Parts: sequence; structure tokens; C-alpha cells
Amino acid sequence: MDSLIPQLLAFPPHPPPPIPLNDAEYDKQIKAHVHFLGTVQSKLTSTVPGGGDLLNVSIGPFKALVSLTNPFPQIIDPSINSLPYLFALLAHIFSSGGKQKAGTVSNAFRPGYLLWQKALDFMERFDPIQVRYAGNEFRRLVDVIAVVGRRKSEVSATLYKDGFGIINHL
Repeated sequence: MDSLIPQLLAFPPHPPPPIPLNDAEYDKQIKAHVHFLGTVQSKLTSTVPGGGDLLNVSIGPFKALVSLTNPFPQIIDPSINSLPYLFALLAHIFSSGGKQKAGTVSNAFRPGYLLWQKALDFMERFDPIQVRYAGNEFRRLVDVIAVVGRRKSEVSATLYKDGFGIINHL
């Protein structure tokens, strides 16, 4: 994982170069980066030095990233490195965790859980120019958020309806 981090953060260049990339060069570099991310996606749930992973770092060497406004620091900023964040997020959401069938949604991806919050944070902060190069992956994220959110909503509505009926009968 150590050697992957610089590659994940290589595009877009940050801070931006004094002379911005022209459209053709940007297009070429971002397509190569999307291809690279697709080839390493299965490794994006690995731990980083000091513990944690790309989306949720244990304190260790990243102690300076922790603050009251950011109690769960991350290596990848979704507003700057939207593509690696998207690929890492999907890798976590669809990781098997050992107890589930591979490719199914992780039990850790539910409303109120940290991974759900990371997805919502991404949806609020992603760079649309980068994400348009990963349309299938973005659609996959939107679909899984909708499905899981709908299930949660249906369960809540059922519990509320049933619970309300029970209270009326007491």
C-alpha cells in the first residue's frame, strides 16, 4: 500500500501547476489514471502504515490530520482526488469482509455508519470534471446509495407503522 499512495494522489497534480494542463493532456492523463485505478481497486481496502485505510486513518503518523472538525482523518480528499476516493469507496462498499458473498454490499454500509457518512461526504464534495471520466463507477455508487437508503426507509416506515399500531392498542 505504501507504494500505491503516491500513485493514487498523482492526478490531478496538487498543488496545480502554474500553467494548467491543456484539454488534450488532461484527458490523456485522467484516462490513464482511471485505467490504473481499475487495475488496483481490489487493493484499495488494504491498511496504510500506522493502521486504518485510505478512507479512515488510524492516528499513528497521521496525528496532525485529526481535529475536532475532522475526527476521522483520511489520506484522500474527495474534493481534490475524487477518482481514487470513488474507487476506494466502492472497494469498501463491495468488499466481502470474509463473511459475505464477494461483490455484495458490506454490512458496514448502512445509514448512520462511518462508511455511509463517507459516501455522503463524497456526494457533497466530488469534482464533477473528474467523475465524468468514471461514469460507470459513479452510477454504481449512486445506485447502491439509493437501494440501501430505500431499504432503510422502508424498514423505518414499517417499524413506525407497526410500533404506532402497538402503542394505540395498549
